Amino acid sequence: MRSNAETEKFVAEQRKLIAEQSKLQAETLKIGRDRVLAPLSIGFVGMAAAAAFFGAGAAFVKLLGP
Repeated sequence: MRSNAETEKFVAEQRKLIAEQSKLQAETLKIGRDRVLAPLSIGFVGMAAAAAFFGAGAAFVKLLGP
């Protein structure tokens, strides 16, 4: 028969493992979400860069224009 101390030790270890599993599962979900959103983020950055170049070009043409 197990003693009370051994049972408490076993339960504590199980709780620790369950908490670690939850943490790893949350991290996995975050990585999956980031993987899905990365191409969209790159697209937005590209559009912002294009808009900045367009604005700079327009300002340059206006500066040189009549």
